[in-house]
Amino acid sequence: MIDLRILCIAGGGAGRSSGSAGGGGAGGLKDETGILLAAFTAVDVIVGLGGAVDNKGGNSSVGDLIDTEGGGRGGNNSAGQDGGSGGGGADDYFAGGNGIDGQGYDGGSGADSKGTHVRHDTGQGGGGGASEAGEDAGGNTGYNGRDGGDGKSSDITGTAKTYAGGGGGYYGGADGDNGAGQENAGGGGFGNNEAGKDGEVVIRYTRANVPHTYTGGVITDIGGDRIHVFTSNGKLSPFLPPNAIPALIS
Repeated sequence: MIDLRILCIAGGGAGRSSGSAGGGGAGGLKDETGILLAAFTAVDVIVGLGGAVDNKGGNSSVGDLIDTEGGGRGGNNSAGQDGGSGGGGADDYFAGGNGIDGQGYDGGSGADSKGTHVRHDTGQGGGGGASEAGEDAGGNTGYNGRDGGDGKSSDITGTAKTYAGGGGGYYGGADGDNGAGQENAGGGGFGNNEAGKDGEVVIRYTRANVPHTYTGGVITDIGGDRIHVFTSNGKLSPFLPPNAIPALIS
């Protein structure tokens, strides 16, 4: 059996095309070690797309070894959508969407700052991120949207990066650390008409423990480890050069 470390990030949820919307939730994130794969076994890698405006993010998976759920879209005159991390709620006290334990956090709730239940005069919740919930709008926010929850750092590629931050609420909320406005995978979209970021899958293992070569994704080596980075759908496939087969049989 081959011992893998896998970072699996789903696509971020989007903001909305109209209305006073909450931020999109980040795509679900798992960074797990000790995942076992039988030698000479191929597995399909699915990388979830970021949600188009008004939509949830796509799910990511590596065979049946690990999977994560796309981020929920922000609420537009509605609650935020559930997802890997939940979308932020719209103004007028709409709740944030629920995140999934072990993948992300809840979106923040919207608020009616003046108690009048008049839309567009109130704050919107931030989308949930991989390491914290989106901010609740609470009271007395005026038009101000709230910030998305921060993402989570991983060093699986050899360089620490923060992934999967939540999107900020419509009126001036800031994206969480590595939300959709930043470069890394899985971020939720800003509440004002922004799509979520695509997901990413990274697979790492120690080469000495593998009796063959794997292909798939963008491959780099760090010390004795090999790393496969997938930014779109693909396959982790075993490859054994023909001249190595007689040696393996003997």
